[in-house]
Amino acid sequence: MKRTKLILLAACLTALLPLATLAQAGNPPVAGLHQVGKKFTFDKNKIALYKPDLSVTNIKAIQNGQGRCYLRVSLKNSGWAPIPDSIYTSHTKVGIQMYNNNKPAGGMSLWAFDRNKTLQTPGKSLTRDWFKSTNNLLYAGIVYTIKVVADNNHELAETNEGNNILVKEVLCGPRIK
Repeated sequence: MKRTKLILLAACLTALLPLATLAQAGNPPVAGLHQVGKKFTFDKNKIALYKPDLSVTNIKAIQNGQGRCYLRVSLKNSGWAPIPDSIYTSHTKVGIQMYNNNKPAGGMSLWAFDRNKTLQTPGKSLTRDWFKSTNNLLYAGIVYTIKVVADNNHELAETNEGNNILVKEVLCGPRIK
């Protein structure tokens, strides 16, 4: 038991050493890191890394076999903390908004996108088919600029608010010349 604790302590110190070096080098302060003399302490509630981080990782057009396409969207919790249960219990919180050629094209709550709470676990990804109804399908041969914004209302405190948007040009089937 003592050996396990020593190994864990050594691993933690090894992980913290680069942060201490940054602080000593006159760099901007690291959130949660406090220096008193030569000793460093952490307040885990202030460390930016101890939050979830919802990011959009991919957007893809999928042909439906009838000359049209629907979209497949992938999200990931890239953070080190779980997404709170309160985000899932409200069916309206944390919106995911889609734009087609810079015009709003519908959206949904995180609860609707991830009913099994897959993204609640840090590091987990989820890919979901979006807008498969006939009215929302993309036409073949046209390039669309699709933008997906996760947490568009900024209701989830995240490690990085800068990776919530992905803009991608997608093509449904072969391009019309």
